[in-house]
Amino acid sequence: MHDGWSDRESTLLKEGRVDRVPGRNHPSLSEGGGAEKCSPCDSEASSVPRPPNEVRHRLILIVEDHPDTQSAVAELLIERGWNVALASDGDIALHSMRENRPELVCLDLNLPNISGYDVCEAMRSDPLLKDIPVVMTSARVTLDVRANSLEAGADVYLAKPFDFDDLAARIEELVASRPAR
Repeated sequence: MHDGWSDRESTLLKEGRVDRVPGRNHPSLSEGGGAEKCSPCDSEASSVPRPPNEVRHRLILIVEDHPDTQSAVAELLIERGWNVALASDGDIALHSMRENRPELVCLDLNLPNISGYDVCEAMRSDPLLKDIPVVMTSARVTLDVRANSLEAGADVYLAKPFDFDDLAARIEELVASRPAR
């Protein structure tokens, strides 16, 4: 258990509601029970407040094993109108992408089980996932890491700590540059 979540739970914010999909070690995105623990098949969900008259974007998958970073990125994207799904390891991320195809993946390099490189390479070799844009993030700041991330198939590499406005701008650019599905 970690922060009240079992090892196989994750959070999916979809249609302004919190639902569960398979995942690992996920904190609640809001204090005071905004996301309650439930099984993947449980249909109950909690409302997530959204700004009025907001244009709804599609889903972004955040793959990050550090709960604080995961929550901060999720909050940023939710504030900007995105629906967000969370995964804390690469295996769960790949499963989640196949179950509920995201518009974009924000992918940490250093993950449990399989690396962000491996996740990105698996995406690029999968006909269902190969065209999903990927923003790779890492605290490792070397030219090799950046080059290896792009070689693995990432569209953008951002070193941590990154500027949240820069992350949001890169996401908007990548999504805008893709043809509509």
